[in-house]
Amino acid sequence: MKYLTKKLCDTLKVSGIVNLHFFEFDKDFSTEGERHPFYELVYINSGKMHVSSDDYTGYLNKHEMIIHRSGSEHSLRCDTDGAVSVIIIGFESDSEILDVFSSAPLELSDNLIKTLAEIIKEGRNVFMPPFNIPVYDMKKNINQKLIP
Repeated sequence: MKYLTKKLCDTLKVSGIVNLHFFEFDKDFSTEGERHPFYELVYINSGKMHVSSDDYTGYLNKHEMIIHRSGSEHSLRCDTDGAVSVIIIGFESDSEILDVFSSAPLELSDNLIKTLAEIIKEGRNVFMPPFNIPVYDMKKNINQKLIP
């Protein structure tokens, strides 16, 4: 009997990680507008944050995320009463299908929140700290063999 191969299409491919952070911002935190040549996922773990971008302006609430398109100008601002816990992941991709996630916040299911937590956990295994301040050149953990 002959085996038949079923071809798969690459709907989404992440070709590189630029940064991986877990921040707790105080209530007065804000950023200037920035633009860079990679996508940026912003997820609110607790609290609420104002997001302004070329594609969406409004609030991200607890358990919501948005992805800023590569090249899109965006900024963040805490203007609520408490600290905000945020995951930010910068990554490279040529998959324009991601652009659909830039126009409105998406509330993550419990399973997707667990998946995001696993990504952060794996990132902390692969890369060296710090994870709570901006790092422009993440260093690989020399004990890991996963990334060249």
